[in-house]
Amino acid sequence: MTTTNYSYNKIKVKFTIPEGYDGIKIYRSTTGKDGSFKLKTTKTSGTSYINTGLTTGNTYYYKARLYKVVEGKKVYTPYSDVVKEKARPAKVSGLTAKKSSSTVKLTWNSVKGATGYDIYVKKSSDSSFKLLKAGKSVKGLVLRASNLTDTKAVCDLSGQGKYVFKVRAYRVVNGVKIPGFCSKTVTLKI
Repeated sequence: MTTTNYSYNKIKVKFTIPEGYDGIKIYRSTTGKDGSFKLKTTKTSGTSYINTGLTTGNTYYYKARLYKVVEGKKVYTPYSDVVKEKARPAKVSGLTAKKSSSTVKLTWNSVKGATGYDIYVKKSSDSSFKLLKAGKSVKGLVLRASNLTDTKAVCDLSGQGKYVFKVRAYRVVNGVKIPGFCSKTVTLKI
């Protein structure tokens, strides 16, 4: 059994029901791998379960056990190992970068539940990305937008070379910024 982030308030639990078993029961804890687990679902087919209604930033713990019906009664396997996942914004997709005169325009697909987006940039020869902040020059780029709640950004350009970009969604919960997962990178030659 494995878990993957699905959305800011959803986690996907993936599993396999081997041949010879009749189903699986999936349990969840909100207090740790040694916490109190409660039954969330029983599946007799399929390969995944989406746990909804979660709180962004919280970590959830899951375990499961298979069962087989023998003479009308369910006989269970031992519990699986505990797996965990944090509810956070989904990975940004669809990132594109286009040059127009002295600007670079970035666009991407919206992420459900995102409060805003962070843009990271580096020159292709650099080893690490830097966060691009409004009005501050990074690697010859100045971010023009001040509030990245939309799915586009415009950067004023003064440098040359190959630029590599990536974008990450975040959600603010009770004043705390919960980051999602970064998009795939895109490279633009200036």
